[in-house]
Amino acid sequence: MPGIGEMRNSRRTGGDGGGSRREQFWLEDSQVFLTSVASGQDDDPYMDSFWVHTFQQTDGSGGWTKVLADKDGPLRPVPEGNRPSYRFGFWAYIHNVAHAVKKNEAWNEVFLPDGKTKRYVEEVGDFRFCILPFGRDDQYYNDLVDVYNDWGGDLTKGVIKVTRRGAGRNTNYSIAAQALLELKIPEDRLAKVSDLPSAWDYMMDNYGVGQSSEVGDVPTSAVSIDDSKSESQVEGNELVEKLPWE
Repeated sequence: MPGIGEMRNSRRTGGDGGGSRREQFWLEDSQVFLTSVASGQDDDPYMDSFWVHTFQQTDGSGGWTKVLADKDGPLRPVPEGNRPSYRFGFWAYIHNVAHAVKKNEAWNEVFLPDGKTKRYVEEVGDFRFCILPFGRDDQYYNDLVDVYNDWGGDLTKGVIKVTRRGAGRNTNYSIAAQALLELKIPEDRLAKVSDLPSAWDYMMDNYGVGQSSEVGDVPTSAVSIDDSKSESQVEGNELVEKLPWE
């Protein structure tokens, strides 16, 4: 598997399944504090990059569907004209998430150091798979590369904060090291790291041809995002110019 210095999409054979979806969803105006399971070094199975098709349902659910692609194209049917975007993903232990808006009574209210700004903290304490866009000119990926270089070539050395701001066309992310936070993965959870599927196997199982993937024809209610607003406009301002199989 490619490390932080050489994440590129190449054709691979799928694994035997990664189980159900265990993803970190980046909510608007949230800050996710995590410790990466992936070191980012070469041959790290817990980090990879992918081409992913995304399209929206128009059946009233408002849901989005993802389909993994390899160099020969999508692994399942997608709406005509739909183009994939390039993503990177890695396993991480999510310590907590700070939200700007309280949507769950279980979230704890805290004040930031200015004494005025409130945040609502969701305690997670679990492994989740993190998928992010490369961003325009690879800006989000380069944020992660900066952390990797600052920590001597090992992303597991500390806490990383991923911030999402805005929504729709105005969505932006930032990825930064948190030198003052000393959150650790509990020892009993570290023992479970070997049970996690590789990054590619997780994507193959959930968005490719694995057991958790939906198979069959494209739903009649599906709309290609290229017909209205592209996924780059929906999330991350990412542009896709040329695909590896074109």
